[in-house]
Amino acid sequence: MLTHLRLYEEDSFVIPNSGFVKWKDLPRATQVDILDSIRVNEFMDEGGPGVGEMKRLRLYEEFDVLPKRFYHGTHSAEHGEKIIEDGAIKPGNVDTKRGHKLTPKFGMTYLAPLEEAVVYTIGANMIGEEISHYIQSGGRYGYLFVIDAKELGGKKMYADEDYIGQAIYHLAKSSFYDEGFGHDVKNMSDLNKRRLLYFAEELLTPRQYQKVLRYDDYADFAVAGKKLMYRMDPEIHEELIALGSPAAIEGKIRFSEAWRFDKTLNPKLKKDASNFFDLAEKAAK
Repeated sequence: MLTHLRLYEEDSFVIPNSGFVKWKDLPRATQVDILDSIRVNEFMDEGGPGVGEMKRLRLYEEFDVLPKRFYHGTHSAEHGEKIIEDGAIKPGNVDTKRGHKLTPKFGMTYLAPLEEAVVYTIGANMIGEEISHYIQSGGRYGYLFVIDAKELGGKKMYADEDYIGQAIYHLAKSSFYDEGFGHDVKNMSDLNKRRLLYFAEELLTPRQYQKVLRYDDYADFAVAGKKLMYRMDPEIHEELIALGSPAAIEGKIRFSEAWRFDKTLNPKLKKDASNFFDLAEKAAK
């Protein structure tokens, strides 16, 4: 997943007794050793030649596997048609979370990988199954919207608050599922793993942290994630999204495609929703 490491502000720094060196000229093992020595993401060299010219440096790991496309689903035909009419997905048109603890962050639009977005399109975590009961209560048609990442225009992206909590749970306990995000998060880089757990231990109350580790209530993941969301480094958010977390983005989001799905066709969907576009019909934008 990692493609390369680079400095955010400068391309040279001081190694005591070695003078200025170029980051790109360092052996890979030395780069990793330096990154492993960073607890959060900033350091100031305290000695060695040239220290008077030294500026604070910021190192981060850069990923090239952020999704090229995101998706947003709604099981409500009324909401879907309103999004088409508006030409954008707006905060407030989100119908994916309920309850006090699970209420979405104010002003955020949530985008997801295809499989999760399809869950919201059909209105149940039952892809490929009979859902006639949900059709009776939620209507026959749902909508899915496609968003090209390049059209996000440099908007700041945050990992979904629930998934931040999930990541803390799995990483702190070194316990992972056989599939899904609970499996993939074990591949998080050591640096960002330590940074995420550091933020959790430092910024959550002891009671909040223990609630996440106990996992008595899924909503406790969201509570923890909301508290950390704006205080975590963007590199942690980016890696969690690369690993499968939905993305939370401030403000309205324009979509490139809109698709209407007949929920009576749900039994024909593959479990990973990979044939969704074979069964859905493209809606007028």
